[in-house]
Amino acid sequence: MPISYASLEGYLKELPILGVTQSSLLSLHDPDLHEYARVIEQDEVLTSRFIKIANSVYYDRGGATGKDLLQSLTIIGLEEVKQFLEIYALKSTFSISSPEREALWQHNVLTALIARDIATSTRQIHVPISQAFLAGLLHDFGKLVLMSHVSYVEIFKKIQYEAGTFCEHELNLVPFCHCDVGAAVAEKWNLPSFVTDVMLAQHELQQHIVCQHILHDQSSVPTNAESGVPAKANVSPSALVDDLCNLVTLANILSYDVLAELGTLNLRSYVRQFAEERKVLESRFGYGLGTAKSKDLVNQLNLYGVC
Repeated sequence: MPISYASLEGYLKELPILGVTQSSLLSLHDPDLHEYARVIEQDEVLTSRFIKIANSVYYDRGGATGKDLLQSLTIIGLEEVKQFLEIYALKSTFSISSPEREALWQHNVLTALIARDIATSTRQIHVPISQAFLAGLLHDFGKLVLMSHVSYVEIFKKIQYEAGTFCEHELNLVPFCHCDVGAAVAEKWNLPSFVTDVMLAQHELQQHIVCQHILHDQSSVPTNAESGVPAKANVSPSALVDDLCNLVTLANILSYDVLAELGTLNLRSYVRQFAEERKVLESRFGYGLGTAKSKDLVNQLNLYGVC
């Protein structure tokens, strides 16, 4: 049974609290660019950041330049504005002040970017891109909370050479693991239920179990006759959650390859134990990381101000 936020408050100190701007951004219901601009313009640093991003090489399409906030947001696009803001809201909630926390933060953002790419490119499933991104960004959120109470420097060392998972090593030090902590904070923040589902599903990965529908027959998934893409209206909510869990699981595993190439964090020996899951999931989604995709991910990390 998931632990409660109240039990965390009784054990951990300085649990993260969303600021006014962050809370406003995350609570907007189906916003358009004008609504985002109204909230963003209250923060001068965030406003200048968006104008800088819109005028970067990454968004240079030979057209207009971002001379003001709204024009800049238009160049970037609604979905990517929303994703930038989700990263901003989470990062500004924490002090990223150590190499270990920076490595975990990069891992979360990479997982979100890869999850978004899988959701965009795969034809085997239908997972909303916005859900894939947010779930990937928050999947290991609990580690950022626990970092003030658990030495991840030691865990990074042990997990490379000793048997055991992140959860098992955490439970040797505190009464709960990062999956429990992340889910409890997400519930307190009133985040969508699919975020909590994905956080708790990390237990299954930690226990070397893949979500129950990973091997289901693809022919049983209803599809649109012309495109072959799964028909959104005919996919059950539980199937969507399972697909989202599996998608984030694959993005989680693949992100460690990019971190190793960056020299930020090398846990390749740890993720080798999930080689079978990785192979099945790559086949399931028809997705893998190549050199070009890895380089593009690094460019996006720089763009998001993560590297």
